[in-house]
Amino acid sequence: MLNGFFDPHNATFVRSDDAIYPPDIARHVAHGTRALVTCGTADTNVPCRTTPPLLTALAAARTTGPGLRILASLEHFLHPAGAPANDQMIAPAAQRALHDFVRPWQHLTTS
Repeated sequence: MLNGFFDPHNATFVRSDDAIYPPDIARHVAHGTRALVTCGTADTNVPCRTTPPLLTALAAARTTGPGLRILASLEHFLHPAGAPANDQMIAPAAQRALHDFVRPWQHLTTS
């Protein structure tokens, strides 16, 4: 069963995914682009303490808000800590952050 984790296809994906350093990409985001960075305090994959280089790069690119939203007790998949891994619903705090992000475009969807 574990052999699938170590096959050549998965190894290629992991190497290509790890080759991307988000702050390097963020430096090239177009000026004025609206950006949202979420940080779940229960995220062990990408802990909040790792976000400053990304935030600095986005600021250097002169992106706009809402910027960083710290989401208390949420894990990497925007679920409450301890929720089943296959939970399909994102936590209310994450939903609020996404709603704040799209707020400038809400008028485009209302009739």
